[in-house]
Amino acid sequence: MKVVELKEELDRREIPYNTSDLKSDLILKLEEDDLNAGV
Repeated sequence: MKVVELKEELDRREIPYNTSDLKSDLILKLEEDDLNAGV
């Protein structure tokens, strides 16, 4: 899952990005995964 897709999913659930460390960690992990995959 791309970071953009995650953010769109959060939008559908009406969850602000900046209120949860867990979501921030998940976004960072996805970004790292993209980097590791060479995307």
